[in-house]
Amino acid sequence: MNRIYLITLGFLLACEAPQGNDKNKTTESGNPTFKEEDFGEDWAFTVPEIECFCEDRRKIYIKANDKVYAVNGKAKATAEADDIPLFHEIQKDGVSIPNDIFQACQNLCAE
Repeated sequence: MNRIYLITLGFLLACEAPQGNDKNKTTESGNPTFKEEDFGEDWAFTVPEIECFCEDRRKIYIKANDKVYAVNGKAKATAEADDIPLFHEIQKDGVSIPNDIFQACQNLCAE
């Protein structure tokens, strides 16, 4: 599981953000949100909607159903101490998370 996580993270860091993504909405705070209805069978989560946010300009998290999940290595490093689960808890088995979701989350930390 950790190997898949690291490979996915490495791939995300090597990619550029997509432009003009109509699946990416934002909250009032400016955080990107994504809904199952916009992705159909490609939806990789067990929850119907997620919100991305960044903390300390390097920790990426997903919020779903009022619960926070660590996404990247920086967030994961403090997740256990902060009692924050990893996003894999809400990821469907065998379904890859679309790159545009990770890119939108990652872009928050670059701002």
